[in-house]
Amino acid sequence: MEKDLYVKLPYYTHLKSPTSLTFEIQIPKSSNKYLYIPQIDASYIEILANNTTILKKGYSSKAGHFFYTPYFIPLPPKISTLKIKLSGVYEIGIEFPIYVVDESQKYKFWILNFLTFHSTLILIGIFISLSIILYLLSKSTTSLNKKKIFHYFSLSSIFASIWIIDLLPISDFESIQGFLKFKKLFIISLYLGYSFLLKGSLIFFYYLNKLGNFLVYAFYFMALLLLFQTNILSLHLLHNYFSVIFIISSIFLLYLYFKKKTQNYYLFFILTLFILTTIHDTIILLFDIESKLLSPIGGMILFFVFSYIILYEYKSTTIEKEKLYEKSLKDNLTGAFNRNIFEFENFSSEDVFIYIDINKLKEINDTFGHKTGDKILVKFSQTVKQFIRKNDLLIRLGGDEFLLVLKNCSKRKGKKIINNILKKFKQSDKISPAFSWGITKFDKSVEKTLENVDILMYKMKLKRK
Repeated sequence: MEKDLYVKLPYYTHLKSPTSLTFEIQIPKSSNKYLYIPQIDASYIEILANNTTILKKGYSSKAGHFFYTPYFIPLPPKISTLKIKLSGVYEIGIEFPIYVVDESQKYKFWILNFLTFHSTLILIGIFISLSIILYLLSKSTTSLNKKKIFHYFSLSSIFASIWIIDLLPISDFESIQGFLKFKKLFIISLYLGYSFLLKGSLIFFYYLNKLGNFLVYAFYFMALLLLFQTNILSLHLLHNYFSVIFIISSIFLLYLYFKKKTQNYYLFFILTLFILTTIHDTIILLFDIESKLLSPIGGMILFFVFSYIILYEYKSTTIEKEKLYEKSLKDNLTGAFNRNIFEFENFSSEDVFIYIDINKLKEINDTFGHKTGDKILVKFSQTVKQFIRKNDLLIRLGGDEFLLVLKNCSKRKGKKIINNILKKFKQSDKISPAFSWGITKFDKSVEKTLENVDILMYKMKLKRK
């Protein structure tokens, strides 16, 4: 309908066919020089002051999309009449009061413009980045469940980034049919994104049941119905009616949290905020309430949910790798390091090497059994650890042979320490175990030092036979 219809503000309506409206406003004499409009719902916008165009958004096809961002427009001097010409495809109007203000009110526009436009761009970038990170995590983890969780959350993030584009002002879709195709893409992406979020959450919270699967398939079914809509108005209205599923699913997510009985209050807090923004926007869509959508804020909160999951996985993976790393360097029986530690440690001439051989361990094994022999080795390791520092190393070289490395230590102090260890070790069991030892300073290489200190230990062993 190309004929201009004059109506009063505020005004909003759904359209069965493309329509143009004109709003005419009388501007009182004032020193205020700016027009502030919190939101316009239209596919084409033209604002005239005293019949002179001061703002124009859109093209002759009148198939753009503007509905979320604010406007702050300089007004010419001595203005008396303001005309706002709008064209709409499926909705049209200015739902909020408009204001003529001075420049001091510009901060309100900046804040609202950041929340509705710049934060939306940031959010698109965040979701794309998250989808890549989550996808890479799905490929790197060996756990099948974690692989599925990250895969579903990655898909949820990429579909969320597509849906968020719907909040941006777009000047032209070339035609009404082009507009319909893009609108379907944006809205269906929301349903698919939420379905994958729900599917990943079911695995994350270890709760796979009929209700969860029903909600997932309900999202798929609704997305399919939206796909077959033939005009934008029916698509828009059906989406509004279907939006109640987001409230149900959000409450279900909170139920999953309590079902798991987790004590992570950070996750509870951000999950609750996300659910509240979802409920807020659903109510606005369902009842056509005049209020700003909180979707970008909800998206930011969802970013923190995913960030928590990523950090949790990183922490778990790091701990797991540390355990595997430690296991690869430790002797299972005694808890002492094994020979692999030499690959990761650097030694200096200030370090003392003490080569230790448990005396008569074979005889102990033959007489009392291998369990007793193993117990003696464990007691030796426990005794040594009582006398050394955290940066010192006890290394089991094999069988009954150990190496004690005292970092930045003199030979005199090293001898005192090893004698104290020997005294304590003899008292650790009724069979009075003992050991022979040799001591030297580190000399150029581990191999050479071990060779030298082994000879010194063997000399002591010969003396005690």
